[in-house]
Amino acid sequence: MTGLREWLVSLQLENYCEKLVEQRVDLDVLSDLTEADLAALGVPLGDRKRMMRGIRALRQREAPAPLRTAASPELSEFACARSGQLLLYPKEELRQLSLLFADLVGSTQLAKNLDLESYRDAIRSYHLCCSDLVRTNFGFVAQFRGDGVLAYFGYPTAEEDDAERAVATGLQIIRDVARLELADHVPLAAHVGIATGEVLVSDLVAGRLTIKDAVLGDTPNLAARLQVVAKPGQVIVAGSTRRLLGNQFDCSFLGNQRIKGFDKPQEVWLVRGMKASTSRFAARSQGRMTPLVGREEEREILQHRWDKARAGEGQVVLISGEAGIGKSRLGEWLHDAIAAEAHYRLSYQCSPNHSGSPFFPIMMQLAQAAELGEDDSVDERLDKLEHLLAQGTQDVASVAPLFAHLLSIPFEHRYGPLDQPPEAIKERTMMALLEQLFGLAARQPVLICFEDLQWVDPSTEELLDVLVERFGGTPVLLLCTFRPGYEAPWIGRAGVIHLALSRLDRRRSLELVMRIASHGQIPKGLLEQIVIRTEGVPLFLEEMTKSVIEHRQLSVDGAPSEVMLPASLKELLMAKLDSLSSAREVVPLCAAIGRSFSYRLLAAVSELSEKALQPILDQLIQSQILLRRGEYPEATFTFRHGLIQEAAYETMLASRARKLHARIADVFNTQFAEVAEARPEVVAQHLSRAGRVAEARDRWRAAAVLSIARSANIEACAHLNQALAENAKLAENPERTAGEIALREMKREPIELCGWGSEDIELNLRRLYELREEHGDRDELFSVIYGSCGTHLLAGRIGAAEADADRMAALAEETGDPAHDILTVHTRALLAFLSGRFVVAVDGFDREISALHPEHAARIRRHYIADPAIVARVMQAWALTLSGDDAGATARIAEAERLIGMQGQSFSRIYGLTIIASIRQTRGEARAALELATAAWQMAHEERVPYWEAWADVVRGWAMTATGDVDQGLATLRDGLAAYARTGARQMLPYGQTLLADAFLKAGRIQDGLAVIEQLEQEDAANEVRFFDAERLRVAEALRPAAGA
Repeated sequence: MTGLREWLVSLQLENYCEKLVEQRVDLDVLSDLTEADLAALGVPLGDRKRMMRGIRALRQREAPAPLRTAASPELSEFACARSGQLLLYPKEELRQLSLLFADLVGSTQLAKNLDLESYRDAIRSYHLCCSDLVRTNFGFVAQFRGDGVLAYFGYPTAEEDDAERAVATGLQIIRDVARLELADHVPLAAHVGIATGEVLVSDLVAGRLTIKDAVLGDTPNLAARLQVVAKPGQVIVAGSTRRLLGNQFDCSFLGNQRIKGFDKPQEVWLVRGMKASTSRFAARSQGRMTPLVGREEEREILQHRWDKARAGEGQVVLISGEAGIGKSRLGEWLHDAIAAEAHYRLSYQCSPNHSGSPFFPIMMQLAQAAELGEDDSVDERLDKLEHLLAQGTQDVASVAPLFAHLLSIPFEHRYGPLDQPPEAIKERTMMALLEQLFGLAARQPVLICFEDLQWVDPSTEELLDVLVERFGGTPVLLLCTFRPGYEAPWIGRAGVIHLALSRLDRRRSLELVMRIASHGQIPKGLLEQIVIRTEGVPLFLEEMTKSVIEHRQLSVDGAPSEVMLPASLKELLMAKLDSLSSAREVVPLCAAIGRSFSYRLLAAVSELSEKALQPILDQLIQSQILLRRGEYPEATFTFRHGLIQEAAYETMLASRARKLHARIADVFNTQFAEVAEARPEVVAQHLSRAGRVAEARDRWRAAAVLSIARSANIEACAHLNQALAENAKLAENPERTAGEIALREMKREPIELCGWGSEDIELNLRRLYELREEHGDRDELFSVIYGSCGTHLLAGRIGAAEADADRMAALAEETGDPAHDILTVHTRALLAFLSGRFVVAVDGFDREISALHPEHAARIRRHYIADPAIVARVMQAWALTLSGDDAGATARIAEAERLIGMQGQSFSRIYGLTIIASIRQTRGEARAALELATAAWQMAHEERVPYWEAWADVVRGWAMTATGDVDQGLATLRDGLAAYARTGARQMLPYGQTLLADAFLKAGRIQDGLAVIEQLEQEDAANEVRFFDAERLRVAEALRPAAGA
């Protein structure tokens, strides 16, 4: 009991030693005592307050750094264990701290004026004064540096008001040091500097010298320099600290000043004092779902739309707003409101780590709904899948292989192979997904919730697009949430409503805080501060209120002390994480895995036993850090908010994060090989962050291969961009060069299918040309030049394309390759057509058609995706039409249509049909043009070829207008022009704008038509595409007299 007595003596309360010993209280439980315990022991009020102040200081001295705490012996052992070279729970981390540096003024002169013993007493009194104030304000005394004191606020445990407490402590140090009475009546004074920023907290070891909990970074240096700037009795803070203080302190700006050791001038603020405030901490409330306040209009709309959906009118509700605004909570309200009604609820969560994974949220929902287990055999998985599918369809056998394929479950032994191209399998899978949904809807209404569409993968978005188009007569409500920046493509369609959530007003914010507090523990003054700081964002209101309630502290008189609320969500989230005790150590590990993760994966990465890991996860769920779906060991977890994941992840040093990602990748490869093979982009992300560059590159490439096989070209381009970025990190050598060439060649086809004429295509080809010219053979170089020429053509840069054509001709002559020669002739014919030189174009296409032979087809396909036999004929037919030879054009169209009918490649068919539709438009054959353009549009839409889809829409819109459907026709034409421009191409814009002017003419909207013509004429000097000039002049001449009339 010696330690207990010494502690009581230090407080001058040693007379209570026997009473505490009688109750078997020693230092091991002392910090757990509450004021109620002391009152029960009969300790008077004043001494209770003194003892509690000492207990709070003891708690701070005993408080271990978060990364040194363990929940169990097993976790303690693991915290120091290494997995290979990886220390999963290291003893250092990144923190945002407010650092206080206090110095005694004139200590050198003081040492001269006092004898050594008196000087020691003065320094001791000063140190005790500072350290007591720091600990009373829940700071951490890190070091005594002679007559200086360094204190941390935000370590070892972060609070929501670290900066405010640091400044308050500084003011109290100034006040109390001046009140110290020395034996010689020598006055003392201090000056204080405070700065806030990110630091690295670590133990520094040099020989036998160890500095515990040292901080590294600019912030401690700045705090020390600001202390030098401060005059006696002053507290000077950095701009980084001032921005966190709000209006709680009386601050004066002293300007941007040059500070030694810093290149740029630093903001310097003088804190004169603390303003009056009645803020208080409140008691902790029971955890529950955040109350939904306000949103009456949105709730009424949701209920109304559900009623319409339930009656068989499919509805879409789009809810958008910033992170934390309450989008998901509104969806939960609807779920609760209709809980008593028979319905299905299908929930899908998009992920920022899987925006390039085709159908990712669909796969996750299916796997969860079917309750597929990691340990299930293939047949068990198929049985579960069939059981799930039987709820929505009677023909399970026909759709089961499609779903098994989607989920990467081997199925051939049961159903046989899917002998179809990837595009067809994808289309059938989408139709099967829709059939399953409509089958459920035939039984009872369906509520579909799609969360975070800003992270949706393009394939899932495409499925949603088809769903929105087709479910108008079904009892389905599709509820989608997304953040600003995502443009939902269905806004404006029938049955679709968009709710953009705004922040709560002051009254609603106060109501929300009060309901979260439930019993009104938070006083009015503190409520007002929460509302002002959070600015009506419900998540901020919720988290800040709970944090204040959960981290109450008492002042000397027993009332809740003044607490400055955190100015940023990062501080709040760190406070929440630090309150988790041992569970806090697992959170960064979870964050590194991703927003969502399975129990089995986390267990494998952490190597913790079920006994150790499950209580930790349960605590994280109870603390509302994680959400859980399913039961152990098949449970999956999701961070309740992405910012919680980010805050936890950012505490890790970059070196630790790299090692952790490396371990996660290795666990995927060794223990979850099936997942790694089916979703290589997941492993690639971890390898990239691990710095294992070559492996990451290869995995990104594997992900691109799978995406291309699924016709997911947008995802393929994204994966290839990642692969190129990784490849660029390798040391410059032949392997890196070869890797870049292979990746850029691989990227050419999917990027063209995503949108011809885009800048990315040009950049890719330009780089390929540099590489091929230096390292490639002549055929490869020709391919790149040909691609560059095509890019210029699509951009309408005829002069640049002609220069490329000349280079192609020279190379073709050098190689003697017939394919090179044919493609050069083809390109020059196209250039002649676009320039309006129709005779030259017709002759060129004749030469091309004559030169085409079957033996050349394979070599031509290496460079050109379309069938040149079709393209040459339809382009020649258009040239003949524009030059007045309708008979010759008709003959060539007949030949082309015969070839199109024989063609199995959809791209060439789309190309041919669209050009023939344009020919029919040029000849004024509106109904034929409409039929052909509609067929071309449908194919282009299904194959996801936006360039031809847009062009077909332009012709379709003109034809609709010409056949009497004016409003819809003009809207379609305009949409087509806008979509065409989005592809990056410019080649056909003058043609399309001429069609728009002609459509306005046909609709009698003369002024609108003239405006289009005037725009064309203004841009005429820069326009190099001239093939439709005569038609433009005809339309202009028709519009101007009509305008005069």
